[in-house]
Amino acid sequence: MEATTVLEMDIRREGIIPTIQAVQADSGRSVRCHIAGITDIDGRARIYCKKPSGKETYTDATILSSNCITFELTDQMLAETGNTLGQIQVLSANKNITTFKFKIEVSENKIMQSSITSSDDYKALIEALRKIERFDPIEITNEEIDALASEVSM
Repeated sequence: MEATTVLEMDIRREGIIPTIQAVQADSGRSVRCHIAGITDIDGRARIYCKKPSGKETYTDATILSSNCITFELTDQMLAETGNTLGQIQVLSANKNITTFKFKIEVSENKIMQSSITSSDDYKALIEALRKIERFDPIEITNEEIDALASEVSM
């Protein structure tokens, strides 16, 4: 499972800052970036990010074609809520080009920061526990296990 954001940038001018929206602590997000105004990306590409706290990341990207790269939004890129600013650096044997900045808007992940403290908010969990409680754990049979498994998967 992966969510891919398509980013379009022009290496020749800054323009409007492209924005990627993501949720804190997600691990299944990637970016495919089409870079206009550049020819033959044939070396390496790297992503530099500066988080709201000032901490930085520097990550390798994968070159897909002469003007397209892809990269994962790493756990460190998404570690802090707020606006993380990034740039793409394209390197070859004797030249390098850096894009203008892009922004990653990192939204707070309410689920990752919570714990199960109130059963009223977890109706699916309560229902699963209710189904399990109908069976006597001491005298449970294989038929009861199979019945429970089929009920829980419904």
